[in-house]
This record gives sequence, C-alpha cells and structure tokens, in this order.
Amino acid sequence: MPVVKYRPPNAPYHIAILGRSGVGKSSLCNTLRSLISEQTDAAPVGVIETTASPTCYPLMENVFLWDVPGVST
Repeated sequence: MPVVKYRPPNAPYHIAILGRSGVGKSSLCNTLRSLISEQTDAAPVGVIETTASPTCYPLMENVFLWDVPGVST
C-alpha cells in the first residue's frame, strides 16, 4: 500500500458509503451525523430505492460523507 508522505493542510476527506439497495446506507449516514430521518438536513430514507444520485453531506470540518445509490440499481 502506498504511503502518503505529504498532505496539504485542510485538504478535504471524502468518504463514500457503498452497499446494496435497502441495506441502510442513508440511515448510517444520518446516524454518523447524529440526525434522525425526520430532520430537514437528514438523508432521505425509505423501504424502496430512495437515493437516486450521489449526495454529499458534511460530517465535520473538511470531512464529507457521500450517500450513493445501491449497487446494481
């Protein structure tokens, strides 16, 4: 595995949540952000395929979560 020897200060981290459709990727995104699904800035959750396109959510300063559609959808 390559070793990163230099990382620019304040460079953002992007973390994608991947998995099959309906396994709770959006719920995990909300839980990591300490949100419940009824809050306005929460990732929408549902029984059917709810995430239609990759969506970025801030987790903390310079750290972002990407909620992506289910694999093979």
